[in-house]
Amino acid sequence: MKTYIGLTAAALLMSGSAVFAESKLVELGDIATACAGDIKTFCAEDIIGGTGLKACMKDHLTQLSGGCFEALMTVVTQSMPKATDYASTAKDMTFDNLRGVEYCELNLMYADLQNETLFTNMWNSSGLNNAADPNVTCPADVWAKVDADALARQNDVLGVWKNGPRGWTMDTITLPVGAVMTFDGWQGRWFASPTLPKGVDPRDKGASAYKPLDVERSSVMTFGKGKPVFLLDAPDGTVWVLQAWDMTVDTSLTYDGLKDLGSKLKLPDGWKFRTKVIDQDLVIKAVNGKARIMQDDLQGTFDACLPGMCSFVP
Repeated sequence: MKTYIGLTAAALLMSGSAVFAESKLVELGDIATACAGDIKTFCAEDIIGGTGLKACMKDHLTQLSGGCFEALMTVVTQSMPKATDYASTAKDMTFDNLRGVEYCELNLMYADLQNETLFTNMWNSSGLNNAADPNVTCPADVWAKVDADALARQNDVLGVWKNGPRGWTMDTITLPVGAVMTFDGWQGRWFASPTLPKGVDPRDKGASAYKPLDVERSSVMTFGKGKPVFLLDAPDGTVWVLQAWDMTVDTSLTYDGLKDLGSKLKLPDGWKFRTKVIDQDLVIKAVNGKARIMQDDLQGTFDACLPGMCSFVP
């Protein structure tokens, strides 16, 4: 079982406050020892520049060495409650007519001590926020009011980041979703719990480009017959299918412009982009509760056509 931890205790433990009991001070010494190399690597300029150790460690949380990460988080778990397991109460729901629909995601970040990784609970706006125009489920004025830093403090998590606006390229998806929650007036449903690649800061746009990761979900996506799919061919032969494009890195990108996406991407050597109008429905399923996904350098998200996942390889 995963152990989920948040931000507030970590911030306090790195603050050097004199209110800790002797045992806590011993543990703080353990953190200082385990993190000495990380502090030298990441934080020397921050400390000299006055930003401070606490801010530096928070900014580089996804890049910490295993020993530093474990030492820091072991202390935090003594004070922090476990996060809610939304997956255990999620119910299957089908979303239709998604192609071209705009949405946003709000990600609350936690740590998995057992695997020394970070993951998020992801909240998605699809079907919410805009009864007047269901094709835009993340209106700009509503999304602008979401304060990520304040939400991180309120929810006692390692961090919060806003992902989007984005747009779907599929036609239908069925997956287990959680109840609707409201964050600063923006509504979202729990959709998934993706694990972050080690060393990747999710706030750094493009940091996770072309780095596959697993998402815990039981989803079934359908791309309709007679419509285009947008594909990446990897050097190892894997075909990746675009499920959503992003409009934060390239704000001019639209669904109609995806046919020219290849000219905008900075593809690694050996990768190729193509489009294809399919002559049968393409169905992509998660296998054993996991989907394999990847982002491009414009933060578009692709699903892998691995064995058992795609009804056919386009």
